[in-house]
Amino acid sequence: GGAVAAVMALGGALVGCLAVLQLRKEIPAGALSSSQSSSKAPTSKPDTMPSAAPGTPVAARGGLSSPADSLTLGGTFALVDCEGQPVTQATFRGRWTLMYFGFTNCPEMCPAEMSRMTEVVSRVDNHYGGTDTLLPVFISIDPARDSCAKVKDFVADYSPKFVGLTGTPEQIRKAAKKWRVYYSVPDIYCGKEDYLLDHSIISYLMAPDGRFVALYPHEFDLDDEVSGIIRRIDHWSEAMGKSTAAK
Repeated sequence: GGAVAAVMALGGALVGCLAVLQLRKEIPAGALSSSQSSSKAPTSKPDTMPSAAPGTPVAARGGLSSPADSLTLGGTFALVDCEGQPVTQATFRGRWTLMYFGFTNCPEMCPAEMSRMTEVVSRVDNHYGGTDTLLPVFISIDPARDSCAKVKDFVADYSPKFVGLTGTPEQIRKAAKKWRVYYSVPDIYCGKEDYLLDHSIISYLMAPDGRFVALYPHEFDLDDEVSGIIRRIDHWSEAMGKSTAAK
């Protein structure tokens, strides 16, 4: 559906969008926030959704407040990496990925989330003996300003493990829609070259087979996120081992 005007109190920020309204019905209070706000919502346990087949409604995964709603996350996309090379969902097959949508000119929340993801990835990788177990992926929602070179410089400030992606406005719109990512230029910035974006601040854990596994809003405790991801990886690996043995 298209965007509609709505006013939502999220940590003191005003956010209006049909996608956000839909997410607010399904994700516990405090799970979404605007990039304009630095206020914190109460910490909640993040990792409540078991892995499910692609296309499974989020509401059917458990741990959500409105099971009657249906909302899917993830799917096919076509973007470009920092070298301008095409990237699709198939590029990450076989890898655990932690995906985040943001923009390089973000003054506060994106740098904080990128630093958080860097720490999460480091701790998860260290848990598995320093291997590259979890791949962090940054997807720009500001194609007008975020060129491949700019995204490359941005992700390099955090970790060499980061994959940075951008694309055309239409490619970004389609990718963001797959994950129900809200982003918008506030009216006060209309017509200005120097602007900020309101957007949802969530990282998405994707399994090696491309399935959406869990989401982690920035308010969640970092230790809980790390332990939740490790639990997911172990559970998935055990399940794959049993499946292979059965064959």
